[in-house]
Amino acid sequence: NINRSFEQIWEEDRAQNEDKKQAILLHLQMILLESERAGRNLVNSAVPDNYRYIHGFLSLLESNFQVKTMDDVVKMKTAGEFADQLNVHPNYLNTLVRNQTGKTLREHIQDRLLYEAKVLLLQTDWDINAISYTLGFSEHAAFTSFFNKKEHLSPSRFRKNALSQVNI
Repeated sequence: NINRSFEQIWEEDRAQNEDKKQAILLHLQMILLESERAGRNLVNSAVPDNYRYIHGFLSLLESNFQVKTMDDVVKMKTAGEFADQLNVHPNYLNTLVRNQTGKTLREHIQDRLLYEAKVLLLQTDWDINAISYTLGFSEHAAFTSFFNKKEHLSPSRFRKNALSQVNI
């Protein structure tokens, strides 16, 4: 049972045995082996076409947010833009994604945008204007309003709070 293997890893991690790292690695190998066996026992069934659209959307969403430099500007931010890339109507794509994930396209896009904003605030020294521009906001105020609405604090306050926790 995989759950039991994870419990054993947890127990092993809390123990003070000198060889706990080796024991944990063995448990992980067993999990991989059990997973491989389970995969072989799956019925080889075709994936429905609508999953192709869901996977396509999630892949596009992830690739759209590959921000490494200030020159990497997020280009697609609306459900329609993503749907156009997949050659499907936005309402249809939204229904598929919502039925499968419980979230609308807009919620997925905003969640990913917020995540990327937090990453840039915490892992770069870029000013808020640069982050705002990189994330595709036309104005600094629009980014601050978006962030404030989602996190209930400004981007600069979020950064300051996070940095103060690190420097404790």
